Amino acid sequence: MAKSYKTHPPIIDYTLRLTYMFCGTNTRTQNFIGDDAMETKSMWLVSVLAVGLLSACASPGSGSSWGCTASGLVNSHYTGGDSALIHLQGFSSGGNYAVTKSADGNVATGTTANGTAFQCVKK
Repeated sequence: MAKSYKTHPPIIDYTLRLTYMFCGTNTRTQNFIGDDAMETKSMWLVSVLAVGLLSACASPGSGSSWGCTASGLVNSHYTGGDSALIHLQGFSSGGNYAVTKSADGNVATGTTANGTAFQCVKK
């Protein structure tokens, strides 16, 4: 692994800087060639960061956008899960309300606490 520094210096240099930042050291080894332990830690850090970024992008219904309608709707947010955020006029904020999805999964319906029906449709 030590020879990969010669092949990919910008990547290794960047990850080593991240390693120093997260590991709490302010000293920097000047000779990375042959420093397998530091390079292994750096590659591990890159792997962890990549997995974290990819998993942050995953959510129910990701890749699909939804549009919601209701009487007096101010704002809504629905991603295809079990509940939708619905904010109606006359209220300072919205609330999360359970939805029932259609058999094909393209329509979700629900009712707010004050009885207002809403519908979210996959675009």
